[in-house]
Amino acid sequence: MGGHKLGPDGKIYIGNAADDGFWQARDSISVIHNPDLPGAACNFERFALGVGDYRGTSFFPNIPNYRLGPLVAQVAEAGRDTTICPGSSVLLGVADSSGSLVFHWWAGNGMDQTLSAMDVAQPMASPWVATTYYLSVEDTTVHAACALTLDSVSIGLYDTTDAPTAFAGRDSLICRGDSLRLGRPDPSAGAWLYAWSPATGLHATQVADPLASPTQSAWFRVETWDLVAGERIACRSAVDSVWVQVEEPLVHPSPESLDFCPGEVLQIGVAPQPGFTYVWRPQMGLQDPNRALTRVAPLETMVYELEITDLSRHALNCRSRRDRVRLATDGCTLQNVLTPNGDGINDVLFLGRFDGVVSLAIFDRWGERVFQTGNYANDWSGGHLPDGVYYYVLKVAGAGGRDLVGNFALLR
Repeated sequence: MGGHKLGPDGKIYIGNAADDGFWQARDSISVIHNPDLPGAACNFERFALGVGDYRGTSFFPNIPNYRLGPLVAQVAEAGRDTTICPGSSVLLGVADSSGSLVFHWWAGNGMDQTLSAMDVAQPMASPWVATTYYLSVEDTTVHAACALTLDSVSIGLYDTTDAPTAFAGRDSLICRGDSLRLGRPDPSAGAWLYAWSPATGLHATQVADPLASPTQSAWFRVETWDLVAGERIACRSAVDSVWVQVEEPLVHPSPESLDFCPGEVLQIGVAPQPGFTYVWRPQMGLQDPNRALTRVAPLETMVYELEITDLSRHALNCRSRRDRVRLATDGCTLQNVLTPNGDGINDVLFLGRFDGVVSLAIFDRWGERVFQTGNYANDWSGGHLPDGVYYYVLKVAGAGGRDLVGNFALLR
């Protein structure tokens, strides 16, 4: 058959073509009888055509039914319009295994270079601005007039100027048992979403600034994102992490609280250990406020605090510890009677516990000294003195020169 063209009524008409010496009488063929076939002329299935002249009789008695082959071209498919993150790439087109298609991609405006290839079925596109890519596909198995199809695809870019940012906090050192707050207050007024991990040691995992109380050193990771049309987008999310080191508390004996009677000289504190420093507060009445063991002669109930510092540790509450020492006069009754009768009650003059050498002098009611010792050990039973009221002056070495003065009645 000769040159074909589609008429306004959807029928295929035979046009006048130059005589090629074979189809001598074809100019008298008026129409291919297929008036009800829908669709384009290049897109019908194989079927039989009856070829006749204007009188309706067969012009070619030897070819009563001419069979026209399918002219169905592969339709170009550039892919779906989509939006990607700046700096990323997307695969265009669809896969082709036919081997009979010729592809040509282009974008124009200097964006052709954003295609990984221009003559393949599926190039990678890496646009830096929103771009429309065009595709032409030529099917080499069909007539040239039906072989070429076109398509296009638009690739947009997400706006990242106001994308969420992540901040997990600064690397920190804490003492085991302490807590710290990670992250920061939410700068988005609730528009951003958060996910912290691991959950162990965290009081919450979906807030901007959770409280953390880890029992061992760990990395904590936070993901921050917002939603675009209900979806999470990679370039509108961020990740950050923070290292929290957990240190063990110092180990050191604690000082004990003591009961005393006014005037006693006490030694308070603990045995010193290498690598530690010691500071007492308040310093009032102390022999040395910077020693682990020190002497004090309180006149009333006192509360001291000993700060112990381990120089090898760095976390605040692991490096230092404060222990309270209470010196109380609760239940203290000074001996005011001496009855040396051998019954085990008030047989000796007991004036308290003292740390250091104790000097004792005893006077009668007229001020005469009747007994004196430079190393009293709570062991005097009155000697040969007669009954009466006596006075004593007790002095402890290292007590700052303070004297303890009192009186007692000697009864035999």
